[in-house]
Amino acid sequence: MAPLPLVSVGLPVYNGMPHLRVAVDALLKQNYPNLEIVISDNASSDGTLEYCRALAEVHPHVRYVRNPQNVGPAENFRLALARSSGEYFMWAAHDDRWCDRYVSGLVESLSAASEAVLATPTVLHTCDDGTLSNEPPDRPATAKTDLANLRLMFDDHSATWIYGLWRTAWLREHFAEFLRYPIWGNDVLWLTDVCLRYPITGNQESIIYKRRRASVYAPRNALQAVTFWAYMFWHITEIVNRRATGRRRWQLRLMSWRYVYQLCIRRPHLLRTAWRVVRMLSVAAIILVVQGLARAGRWLARTLPPALDYAVERKM
Repeated sequence: MAPLPLVSVGLPVYNGMPHLRVAVDALLKQNYPNLEIVISDNASSDGTLEYCRALAEVHPHVRYVRNPQNVGPAENFRLALARSSGEYFMWAAHDDRWCDRYVSGLVESLSAASEAVLATPTVLHTCDDGTLSNEPPDRPATAKTDLANLRLMFDDHSATWIYGLWRTAWLREHFAEFLRYPIWGNDVLWLTDVCLRYPITGNQESIIYKRRRASVYAPRNALQAVTFWAYMFWHITEIVNRRATGRRRWQLRLMSWRYVYQLCIRRPHLLRTAWRVVRMLSVAAIILVVQGLARAGRWLARTLPPALDYAVERKM
């Protein structure tokens, strides 16, 4: 009997306590025997260091690496991948949980689909206290067609597919594509591109419990929200234009634009949606004007005193 392929779990973390204990416990309970857990610590200051060092001493298949300084989340995700050695790879968020056969189920699906680069899970969303939320679950990819997978991802907003199981060699070769996009929304933009290029499979019995939390990268004012709308429309259109032609291109454009509209802009009623757009655009314009005036004021503060001094010296 052939040995089971090694699966690497890359766990990038920064100040992950106390949720990290729950996440690691769920990973240690996986029924898949050939597993390594690589914790990439982004210079945490909350006790993560002490906990992970003690953990690695007890569990030989847990490896802990600490960055000397915080390198940012994207680079820490890359380092978690680079520090892994398995044939298959998955990222694990420090505050999520997984069912006991999460890894084994995804390995079965990915091994059975030789052309697929990713096996996706069922996603159940939880509140901050770990209880299940009333948000509908995200379904795994169907593996039927690229269009079916993309439509499913858009319908469920399945950005969490990125936490599925990847073929490590392929992921290392293509991870730079992920970094091309703005950090807020890069997961779904890259997954859109992946769906249109490669087969993706899934396993309904592999369940991840994804904790809902506010992101520090989410838009915090009207200008940032409008910027988010703009770059989502821009990038998703650019992806479709690169990956499709003719009638299929227009079909994908409409599907993608509808998704961005529903994700970023739409409100329950058309009038409320229209009012939101007008209000956000107006406030964004005011912010731009204020920022422009502030920059002009700073430029004058730097430029005017030396110019006056020079004029005085010339007169003397």
